[in-house]
Amino acid sequence: MGEVTIIDVSPRDGLQIEPELVSTEQKLKLINMLADAGIHKVEVTSFVHPLKVPQMADASDVLQAIADRKGLETTALIPNLKGYERAKDHSLSEVNWVSAATETFNAKNIGMSIEDNMSQFLIVLDEAKRDGIKTCFSVAVSFGCPYEGDVDEEKVLQIVRRVKEAGVDRIGIADTIGIATPDHVERLMKRVLDIAGDTPVAIHLHDTRGLGLANAYMAYRAGVRIFETSASGIGDVHLRQVPQVIWRQRTLFIYSKG
Repeated sequence: MGEVTIIDVSPRDGLQIEPELVSTEQKLKLINMLADAGIHKVEVTSFVHPLKVPQMADASDVLQAIADRKGLETTALIPNLKGYERAKDHSLSEVNWVSAATETFNAKNIGMSIEDNMSQFLIVLDEAKRDGIKTCFSVAVSFGCPYEGDVDEEKVLQIVRRVKEAGVDRIGIADTIGIATPDHVERLMKRVLDIAGDTPVAIHLHDTRGLGLANAYMAYRAGVRIFETSASGIGDVHLRQVPQVIWRQRTLFIYSKG
């Protein structure tokens, strides 16, 4: 068994859809509990417009409060160049940029085309290298889109090739709507890893249809060693209390000791 890295995204992806505002103090408690449990890398927030995602309006406060936490690598999601300009003023180890594999999802959720998104990312990539901040490029809806349905694998791979050539530090492949199947995960991730070479690749899965554990295992079999997880399944709206989500994290911890 190879060693596995876990990046917990619950303070960002898990909490951003909560209907009631979570206080900054509660977020900090969650982040510190994750760190105390042995999670060394956490996606703590996102620099999106507060009117679009009110839950993340305290991004700066959260990062300032944990700036001195030793042994914790913090990352934040950024949707555009302005988001990076806000993020870079904080002590961050990495920023996570997102683009979807389909035009419709990009237009509705990010507000720009795939090409415009890529152009902005390349600017951010140059700035981040100068600022000493690592970058991750995550490809949303890699396994299926709520607007366009099936996603051609070549669209995903084309994006992976471009960001690999550009010099990104990490690549993320996301099953944004939880539609992936184990065979699809294994097939696509093998192709992604082949292109990525020595660039680390992470997978971001949801347990919407109860296949989270199986998909995580098949990604591991394909060669993936970085998994984005969410404590207790926070963010999987339909399966908040399903024990399987917790077992998924426990299984990954077992692998990491392998």
